[in-house]
Amino acid sequence: MDDHVPAGTHKKWDDLEPKYDLSTWRIRVENLSKWLTPKDTSILDLGAGEMYLRELIPDTVLYYPIDYKHRDSSTIVCDFNKRQFPAHHADVAFISGVLEYVEDADWFFSMLENQVKKILLTYVFCNSAKDLPYRQGKAWVNHYRIDEIIHLAGKNGFVLVQYLYNHASKSARFNFVKDIYFSS
Repeated sequence: MDDHVPAGTHKKWDDLEPKYDLSTWRIRVENLSKWLTPKDTSILDLGAGEMYLRELIPDTVLYYPIDYKHRDSSTIVCDFNKRQFPAHHADVAFISGVLEYVEDADWFFSMLENQVKKILLTYVFCNSAKDLPYRQGKAWVNHYRIDEIIHLAGKNGFVLVQYLYNHASKSARFNFVKDIYFSS
């Protein structure tokens, strides 16, 4: 697929999504889900897409699939770029392959502060200006370094407890917990 973005244009995810085989993202969801524990009894799957996570968790876990568009009758439709966020509270915010598309990540993290105890997150980093054309071609609208993601979570009351970086893909998995939750 040609992901080149001509000067002066900006791709959006809803234009690109039909061209992607979303099943290739299953492995990312599987890997991130390994950080779920038996204490995690409710999950906001933010950017649920094909809802791969639902297949990996016990039926006893309350699962809230949130996406920018209707996927099935259980989808809670919220467009984070229109500052729409679900009112549900949960143990975990599961955010796999979504943050790159959120225009106001600061607002997004602030919404998580009072709604979840834990954030499981994947993110592909921007390590230099050379990464920008590739990122823009993917319709990614923010370009954070690792320390900036940790700061965004930290200023909203979350501490990093696990981290795994993949050098080949420039991506990372994060496990953040509420500071109060962590100390109890």
